[in-house]
Parts: sequence; C-alpha cells; structure tokens
Amino acid sequence: MGTTILDEFPEPAGGVLWQTLRDVHLWVRAAPAERTGLFSGDALRGRLAMLMAHLVDPDLRAPLVRLGFLLLGKPAKAEAKRVAAECRRVVEWAERRAALGTALAFAQAAALAAPADAALALETGILAVARGEEARAESWLRRALVLARREGDRSAHARACLELGDLYAGRDSVLLARGFYLRALGQGRRKGRWEVRGAALRGLSQLTEAHGDPAEEHGTSRSGALS
Repeated sequence: MGTTILDEFPEPAGGVLWQTLRDVHLWVRAAPAERTGLFSGDALRGRLAMLMAHLVDPDLRAPLVRLGFLLLGKPAKAEAKRVAAECRRVVEWAERRAALGTALAFAQAAALAAPADAALALETGILAVARGEEARAESWLRRALVLARREGDRSAHARACLELGDLYAGRDSVLLARGFYLRALGQGRRKGRWEVRGAALRGLSQLTEAHGDPAEEHGTSRSGALS
C-alpha cells in the first residue's frame, strides 16, 4: 500500500507517510522483547527534522510527530491504543482529502496495532469496500463481527452485518446477503439503530425485487409437492 500513498501524495509528504506506515508495521510485527532495538538511535531526530522542514499542515504533522516519539523514541514502551489513535488521525486527514488509499493503509495499521478493537476492524473493512478491494473488505468485516461479539459491541456488529450484506448482494450471493441483512435488521430493532434498520430493509427489498421472495418460492414449491 506504500505505492498507493506515493501515488496520492508526492514527496515529501508521501515519503514521510510511507516511512511512518512502515514503522508502524515493523513495530506491530516485532515481539515486545524485540522492540527496544528496533530503530536506530538517531531515527527520531532525523524524522523530526524531516517533518519540521517539509510538512506545513499541522493536522498531518501533529500525529506523525507523535507517532515518531512513540515508535522511534521509546518503542518498547509505546502503547498500542496510542499508536492506533494517532494512525486514526492520519486516516481522518486523508479522508478529508479523498485519499482513500492512504486512509485504508493507516486504518489497517491502526487495526493491526490494536487487534482486539472491533471498531477499527470495521473501519478498515468499510474503507476497503470504498476502494473496491472486496477480498480485503470481506476479511476485515468478518473479523469485525468476531471482535464485536467478543466485546459486546452491538453497534459494530450491526454495521458489519449490513456491510457484508451489501458486499454479498453485489456478488449476487443472495442467501448470504439476505442472512446478513436479517442479522443487521435484528440488531437495529433491538437497539433502536434506525439507520442500520432502514438500510437493511432497503437491502432486503432490493434482493426481493431482483431475485424474488424466498417465502413465496417456498410456498409455491410446497403447493406443487402437495398437488
């Protein structure tokens, strides 16, 4: 995804974003005991000098500076939630500029840094849908379902079901789509999530228009069998 960042943002911003993303992935992959010597002693000084010299947008510079201190300064003491939070600030910055490739890259980095967070997995899946990356979207949305059940996050669970319903409807996987829409509808009814409920009902209606009503088909088949 580094090349996508460089496509969306030329140097120097693209280069600093790419280097920061690489740092997050290196930190995530390293075992806690290996993080102390993960980066060279002067890495932080060099990164800060680059940020101060080339990045004038404070909305981007601030989270990248904080990520620099977290990852390059004292990587062994960096907290996953703080790393994820700063990655999310980059996501928001990129989304405001319609740079969905960069947004997805940092959303995924945030979700990897805090792997038990259903909302982060969900956001990654939704951005992958927006980018047309169906395989990546399906993987992250299903992960969000598992995490949401584990956390008891009903909001993330309902939205993940809705997004998966849309994904499978787009593939004409009617049974899967209908099942996820029904799950989203149930969550929406129980918790008063009217937006999710309305979207699930629209999805079910569109499936019925395109593929027929399964209840009617079932009734027709039974009538034929009894005649």
